[in-house]
Parts: sequence; structure tokens; C-alpha cells
Amino acid sequence: MPTQNPTGFVPWVVNNFALPCLTKTTCGKGCTAVGACVWLSCDACCGNDDRPPNRPDTKADGVVIFASVVVKDVDAYKKAFATRAEYVQKVTPGVRTMFSFMDKDSKENAALQIYWYDSPAVFRAIPKDYLDALTATYAESPNSFAAVFGGWTEQFKSELQATMPGVKIEYGKDGRGFLRDMSTYGPGGTPYKKDPMIWISKRKVKAGHMPLQASSFIKAGYLQYYAAPAFYGSYEFTASDDPDMLWSLRFFGDYHDGHINHFPKVICSWIPARVLFTVLPGLAGSGIGGFPIGVSFSTQDDINAAINWNPGNGTYTQYLWESSDLIGPKPNFMERE
Repeated sequence: MPTQNPTGFVPWVVNNFALPCLTKTTCGKGCTAVGACVWLSCDACCGNDDRPPNRPDTKADGVVIFASVVVKDVDAYKKAFATRAEYVQKVTPGVRTMFSFMDKDSKENAALQIYWYDSPAVFRAIPKDYLDALTATYAESPNSFAAVFGGWTEQFKSELQATMPGVKIEYGKDGRGFLRDMSTYGPGGTPYKKDPMIWISKRKVKAGHMPLQASSFIKAGYLQYYAAPAFYGSYEFTASDDPDMLWSLRFFGDYHDGHINHFPKVICSWIPARVLFTVLPGLAGSGIGGFPIGVSFSTQDDINAAINWNPGNGTYTQYLWESSDLIGPKPNFMERE
């Protein structure tokens, strides 16, 4: 079970004042003003605008792919995907996730796919076994797409497209955030043995706010990377089809050390003020809901606790590890047997 959500004065203020207030136009403008005053001065004092490159809290050598692929026949697709995914994840170190669910909201036979590769080199090492049988189940559809987060390369782009024929793949621009290097946990992999919680969304940013939004997100990541050791990934990029839209990834390896600690409701952390006053006000709807695309992959207990922590998390369409709808293996961030 997830760690009990904390109670007390600070959680009460966040739940009953700060988060609801952000959904109101006047309060939202006030929060933006407070954030500008507080954090511009803090950035200057702390040197946040002059940090050296290639810090771990801004690196993303790994690659995460979210895809929605229209398929011809659901049963044939499920069999083909499960066969390939189970084989690939078993024999290829560095393939952390390779799973699928049928899209609950699609009017077509659309399958959601999530992949995590530790690097483009890992993807290159994946055997081609069972690939043709899988792609043979893909239908020709203009609605098949994929969004790629992290450390892709130009060579990776051409190689990925060959495995996703007919899928429109989006890489966006101005990628920012981190995907944690799994080797930093040691040779045995991560110490977190529970199933992860993964959130992926496409979000609208207030018109003209994207540069400031990107900067605010990066600076929140400076804090979250160290405060939440099971926060495997926090990454965003500006959508290629709309300068006021972004793709967002949150990847939690543990409910407490990942989700709770990435936004702790405590006095002795700068994260709540940073997120509440600089990140959320720039989002349309203040990040509380209204995502054109929003999906969650987790256990029922974890997503229930996350919604209790912030009701806005109920916006995500839920897919559960324990359900019979999972296609392929669960994620694996630990040492292989």
C-alpha cells in the first residue's frame, strides 16, 4: 500500500487554498506575480540561471516513447505484441518498459504503447525477432502517432521509424528535464521493487508563456531530482504542431520516494512554492486538468492515493497493472535474473 498521505497545516493550505485558487483567473495572476518576485530574486541569489550543463538533473540519455497505433485486429495485435515484448525485454538489458494497453477512449482499434530504453544504443541492440509479425497487425491510419522523450539522436529517428511503419512520430523541440541514469543506483538496479506509476499528457500552456514555462519546469527539476530518488523521469518538450502545447512525462518508481517527494506538502522544502507559484500558473487550467491527452499507468492503490493527494490527478485515464488489459510484461528497472 502507498504511504499514508500526510496531514497537517501545510497539506491543508495546499489542498484547500493554493490548488483551488490557481483555477481562478484573478488568483492565478496573483500567484504568477508572487512567483515572479520571489523566484527571480532567488534565481539570482542561487545562481540558477548559470548552472553548468550536463548536470544529472538536466540529463536525459535514455529514451521514452509513447505511441498510439491503430491496429487491424485486436486479438492478433495482442498476441503479436506480447510475444515480441516479452522476448525483447527478457534478452535486451536496458529495455525497461515495453508494454501496451488498448486505448479506452479511442473510436478505432488504437493500442497505447510505452517503451523505455536506457539509450539509443540499447534500442539499436534489440533483435528483430517477431517484429514483422507485430507490424503486420498495424493498420494504415492518419491517427497513429508517437511522442518521443529524452536523448534521441538523428540515427535513432530513422531506426525507430523503420519499426513503426505508417506512424507519425513527434520529437518536438526544446526538450527539457531528466531521465534518470539507472546505473546511478548500482549494479543491482533500483531498490524500488513495486510497479511504477507513469503519467503522460499533452498540455496547453497559456498563450506566449512557453519560454517562461520551460524555464520554470527546469528549475523545479533541479530540486525534484534530489528530493525524490525514485522520480525516474520528468521530461517535457514543446509540441511541433502548436507553440502553446507541450508533451509531458512523469515517471515514478515508488509512490512515496517518487510521487510524494516530487511535490511534498511540508514547510522544509522549496518545491511546493516553486511548483505552485512558477510552474502551475503558466498552464491552461493551471495544470489541474483539461489535458487533450492524459493517461496513467499504475496500481489502483497508487492512483487512488495520488488523486487523494491532488484531485487534479483524476484527470488521467487510468490503466492498471493488475488488470487483464495489460499486454506484454510489466516494467523492469531491477537486475535481471
